[in-house]
Amino acid sequence: MRRVACALAALGVLGCERAATPSIPAQQSALEQAAAARTDLRPVVAARIAELEAQLASAPPPALDAARLEQLDGLLETLAGADERLKRAAREDLRSLGPTSVARLGECLDDTSSSNAVRIAAAQALGELDHPLAARVLLTRLTAGRFTRDPDPWLRAHCAWRLGMGTQDWVVPGLLLCLRYETNNEAVIYIARALAHHRNFSGLDALYVVSRQDPAENLRQAALGALSELASAANFADPADLYRAWKDGDERLLDAPFSPAHELEVWRILKLFGEWQLRPVDDGRFVLSLEHHKVTPLLVAALDDENRYVRVHAAQCLERLGGRAASAGPRLLELIDDPQMTEQVMLALGALRYAPAEPALLERASPSRTLEIRMSATQALGALGLASSEPPLRGQLAEKLPGDLRPALLGALVGCAPANVSVQEARELRSFMVGGEVDSAAPELALDSWLIHRASVDEGSRAVLEAWRAIKGADSRERVSLRAQALDPLLGS
Repeated sequence: MRRVACALAALGVLGCERAATPSIPAQQSALEQAAAARTDLRPVVAARIAELEAQLASAPPPALDAARLEQLDGLLETLAGADERLKRAAREDLRSLGPTSVARLGECLDDTSSSNAVRIAAAQALGELDHPLAARVLLTRLTAGRFTRDPDPWLRAHCAWRLGMGTQDWVVPGLLLCLRYETNNEAVIYIARALAHHRNFSGLDALYVVSRQDPAENLRQAALGALSELASAANFADPADLYRAWKDGDERLLDAPFSPAHELEVWRILKLFGEWQLRPVDDGRFVLSLEHHKVTPLLVAALDDENRYVRVHAAQCLERLGGRAASAGPRLLELIDDPQMTEQVMLALGALRYAPAEPALLERASPSRTLEIRMSATQALGALGLASSEPPLRGQLAEKLPGDLRPALLGALVGCAPANVSVQEARELRSFMVGGEVDSAAPELALDSWLIHRASVDEGSRAVLEAWRAIKGADSRERVSLRAQALDPLLGS
């Protein structure tokens, strides 16, 4: 069952692949020559990784002798039993062993010949240690379903539960990656809870999916319960309010732990952006796009890394962070003409809704610019959503616009001034959505926004919006065809 992973992918957190490298390495391209003018490029990522690894280095704990190993096994049996008084004593004794017990507890966790109760007790003991080594074992076990068939998904749920009880905030990137691939919805619920414990609310999306789509009533109710509890704990009246606040970078959610160990995990992901394995790059962008706002300064620093792919993918992550990366606006604006990432920088400025970027974006959306620059600037202005952008953008409709630029321009007008988009212009967007000349996604999103505005002021449009929203499905061609028909009451056939 991959509903949650598919739903998260549909949110738009997966991006395009990197640009190709120059075909003739010995001959500098124009982009490379222009980039050489930047004197601030340096090994930002590698240097910070080295600093943090030195800071966090520690000697491995000593191994337990045979007597202590036997004692530990006995304590786990007691912890798996029913006597609460003995269990409390066993927990204390296990905690007193500290990190020396981690290796053995990990073995017990993976030992399929042990009883389920003993394996659960091992997960509990690892969680209560609240130590980096213990958290690493739990996180490793949680990822088991990604690489092989895991016969014990219930144990993944227990590991996620325990990762949400301590102070090891560095597990957040790993939990986010698990959220992408987890197929057991009980584990999904506990991953979302663990993330929220560390003040990351990206798991709310997954909880909504489980609450609506899981065939088991108990799991749907568990997801609804988690949504309610997380909202209440964060001092929000409703989960939807918490969800919007998280997406918008609300200042009420700015507090979060962000330890040096957490920072190191982020830098290690950024390092992967400079390599050639596409899956880790894609996974890394997914994870960092769902991180807390405190990742923003790290991504901004990575914009000065010597590796062009690190810079470009860091800008992509800032774009997808949206409101949580608002503080990146000034630096992105400074880099708007960096030829190796200018288009991505403009898209990020729009997604961050950084209003001071409007004049620069309008200039780059003008006919004097190349098609690629105009496209990115136009899309960015639509995301920026300022009414003051509408007149200069609308003035371009009289041009004979090349390529995908006309549907992009119409979509931008919806973003800037939906009330001024005419029925004829909406009809043109519908034509682009179903015509096959351009990708249907952008016109479909623009029409969705236009309908939301119409429904807010026109009762007749509300029924059309409800019908439009009721049409779902993985087959995009069928969906857009049915949605086009749903628009007939407003636009005509």
